[in-house]
Amino acid sequence: RWSVVDGQSSSAPYLLRLTHANVALDEGAKIVLHDVNWQMNVGEHWFIQGDNGVGKTTLLKLILGELWPAQGGEICRFGRCDFKNVWEIKQQIGYVSADFQTRYYLDISAENVVASGFFASVGWLQPTTRVQDRRVKEVIAQLGLQSLATRSILEMSYGQARKVLVARALVNRPKLLILDEVFDGLDAQFRAELGAMFANLAQTEQCGILLVSHHEADCLPFITHRMCVEGGRIVKQEARVR
Repeated sequence: RWSVVDGQSSSAPYLLRLTHANVALDEGAKIVLHDVNWQMNVGEHWFIQGDNGVGKTTLLKLILGELWPAQGGEICRFGRCDFKNVWEIKQQIGYVSADFQTRYYLDISAENVVASGFFASVGWLQPTTRVQDRRVKEVIAQLGLQSLATRSILEMSYGQARKVLVARALVNRPKLLILDEVFDGLDAQFRAELGAMFANLAQTEQCGILLVSHHEADCLPFITHRMCVEGGRIVKQEARVR
């Protein structure tokens, strides 16, 4: 059961806070995201639902610092409103998507894929420290991926590679984990395995989860809040009644 919430800012510690945020993809172009007012607080896990082309991707780019609100709007992250560097933002956000997976065409091991998360790169491009090496092994063990650690991502099944990218997203201990259409292209077994993995992360990790999908069935039981996006606007925000 769900109850409607109004999306207005509160004094609670927040992960994300958007106030009157309008977004145009190009200067002078028409607005594609309209007057977004939304706050995601610490301890919450949100499901964002909407058909393709309604503005979900634009909203995620706004959160990731790849787009900024028009004058008069504001986005704040992790208790701060003064981020200027997109890389500083991305160091605190883990991101996994089916589309992102298609960019991993390099013949590199799962360990190096996970390590690339330290540098927000597609592929491992820099030497890692001993502390980073320990963290890579820790995350791989946490997600039960030891058997894949030295295998090339090109030799894995689609579902196995998706799990490795989840590990990559977690390596920096993010405050926010974004899962964008993360079940796309997976069979029922891998969908179930990933769903269980995310439920465990929601219980054990100190990060909020933002699950984005155009399928209502992807709204997992651990989700505490959900929103619906239509025509570039948030048309509904609800909290789960336990």
